[in-house]
Amino acid sequence: MVIAIPLYYEIPLFLFIFVAIFVIKQIMKVDKNFAEGDLKESYNWLMLSSVFFTLWAVMHLYADLFKMPSGQELFFHYVISHGFLLISMMCLGMSALKTQRAYTTGKWVCKKGK
Repeated sequence: MVIAIPLYYEIPLFLFIFVAIFVIKQIMKVDKNFAEGDLKESYNWLMLSSVFFTLWAVMHLYADLFKMPSGQELFFHYVISHGFLLISMMCLGMSALKTQRAYTTGKWVCKKGK
């Protein structure tokens, strides 16, 4: 394995991964405040989306830093990378639907003392 590009080119991607992990941690904190309902489900979908965005960034970082054979590189870019982005967007869409449903039906319950 040979590093394909200088490491400092990837600083924005390292920052993206750090921020994504921070977002997941914050969503987990907020999610603990909801006992049940669509809003809790919305935050679960949002967290799942953040996980797939993080996986996309890690895969992208790996593909940038380590040279792969061209066939493998195409597979990782078009199937894995685009798949992670597609799943992330679907999870964001589900989160939006659950949030809309929670506020139109009033189906969300906070835990006691929160």
